[in-house]
Order: sequence, then structure tokens, then C-alpha cells
Amino acid sequence: MGNRYTDVFRATGLDEEVIANGVKLDYFMNLPNASAAIEALDIVTNPAAVILLGKRHTESEINKLKKATYRACIAHGVAMPTRALIEARMLGIVLPQ
Repeated sequence: MGNRYTDVFRATGLDEEVIANGVKLDYFMNLPNASAAIEALDIVTNPAAVILLGKRHTESEINKLKKATYRACIAHGVAMPTRALIEARMLGIVLPQ
């Protein structure tokens, strides 16, 4: 039988190194293309991934990461789910009409 904790967070998109050391926030501040924005969006919209990020990052850092990801999605034309749009507005991001 596997470790329940590992099984619950297996699909977060975060590997063991990221879970242990945290993410490189500088990278998220300048996502280079739509593919990177999609991967970042998958992480910040996954509640289990956000919980894991909270083990190494402050709430402020996580909010900066989310804002940068949402802005990159807008800039690169990546479609966001409704809940991401709502959270983006709550974080103060002006969304295009």
C-alpha cells in the first residue's frame, strides 16, 4: 500500500525537488510562452499544488505567482477556466473584455 500523502498529491504537477525546495518565483514572473503559461496555470489552479506550495512559500509569494501566471495567460492568449478568471479579478488583475 502506498503513502496516502503521496497518492493525494501525485497529480499536482510538482516533482519531488519542487516540493522540497519550492518553485523559482523569478521564472513565473516572466513566463516565456503560451506552453509555459499553460503549465503554470495547471499548477496555480490545482488546490493540492497550492497547498504544497504553501509549505515552502508565503501567501504573498503564492499570490504573486498566481498574478504573474494569470497575466502571462492573458498576454499569450491562453484560455483560463472561470474559477481562474474570478480569482484573477479578486487579485486585482484587469481582464480584457
